[in-house]
Amino acid sequence: MSTTRSPGEAQRTQIIQHTRQYFARHGYYQATMDDLARACALSKPMVYRHFESKYELYVAVVEDSARELQSRIHPLLHDQTDLHHVINRLVDEFVVLLMHRPEIHTIIFASDMRGDAVIRGKLEELHRSLVEPLGRLLVEHAHPGDEASAILRAEAIIGTVWAGARMIARTPSAEDQEALRKIIDATVWEGAFTHPRETGCLG
Repeated sequence: MSTTRSPGEAQRTQIIQHTRQYFARHGYYQATMDDLARACALSKPMVYRHFESKYELYVAVVEDSARELQSRIHPLLHDQTDLHHVINRLVDEFVVLLMHRPEIHTIIFASDMRGDAVIRGKLEELHRSLVEPLGRLLVEHAHPGDEASAILRAEAIIGTVWAGARMIARTPSAEDQEALRKIIDATVWEGAFTHPRETGCLG
């Protein structure tokens, strides 16, 4: 079956990509449909052909940003063999996202629309989609009796890794970046897990 997108689908994707950058720079409330159309090098009626309103367009931008983040992270969470490797790869992927796709970071983590019920719901759904598979992975490696805390530990890991990745992305020195990675690693394993690390398991 052909996966070639129709011209309409390709244009819709282009609109989402260009307006994501504009929304990230200027925010939702400062953007007008005229601004967004200019950012896409399209007429406003052409943008309206795909999206009935600025709000509908913003929802599509959030959904597309969430899918891109999930596409980077979800494959890592199916690695059942080495938790240490999974954590390091999570850091790497978050750093790459921050350094090369900062507009996605802004839309997901610094949106001026987080108070909107629909947007908040989509961002919470994204958060669950990252935490829950990591929690299941932790359960697979947990000692008996540790299973109940897996989701809480997953929450702690995602938060720690993301905060650390932001620090790494702002650090120009490769030597300092590596030092930060070691700090993140120690923080995750000593903070999220209650016992010293053992190869391939929790606790």
